[in-house]
This record gives sequence, structure tokens and C-alpha cells, in this order.
Amino acid sequence: MLGTPGSKLVDVKIASFQRERLSRRTHETDRRAHSVERPDVAFEGTLEVTDANAFDALLRRGIGRHRAFGFGMLLLRGVG
Repeated sequence: MLGTPGSKLVDVKIASFQRERLSRRTHETDRRAHSVERPDVAFEGTLEVTDANAFDALLRRGIGRHRAFGFGMLLLRGVG
């Protein structure tokens, strides 16, 4: 199964998918605004934690290559 450090992906499904338009300003001196379109996907599933320390380190570091920019939000809910 796929997963992240300290975890194993048990099952997953796409809960929603949509294209979202964002407005960004250029880094030029006149700072013009332009629109970009990005996917917005929500997944639902079960992730089993196999190594609590490794998974904790992963969450503290952040997930995904765009974590420094606030993308890749992960919401976790415990069971039991």
C-alpha cells in the first residue's frame, strides 16, 4: 500500500474535484494582477499510522512540495 513515512494508506477516494481560479500579482515593478486556474481536490479515506514518531515528524514538517505556501492542507480525524 502507498502511504507517507510512518503510515500506510488503507483506502482512498476522491470526495470532490473542481477547478479554482486564483488572482495573483506579478513580481514586476507595476505589479499587474493575472488569474491562474488550479485544481482543488478533496480526498477521503483511511490512513493507518504505523510509526507514531515518524508520522508526528511528518506533520510537524508539513506535507507536499508547496507546504511553505499554504497548499496541501491535511485534515485528520481520529477513530475510536
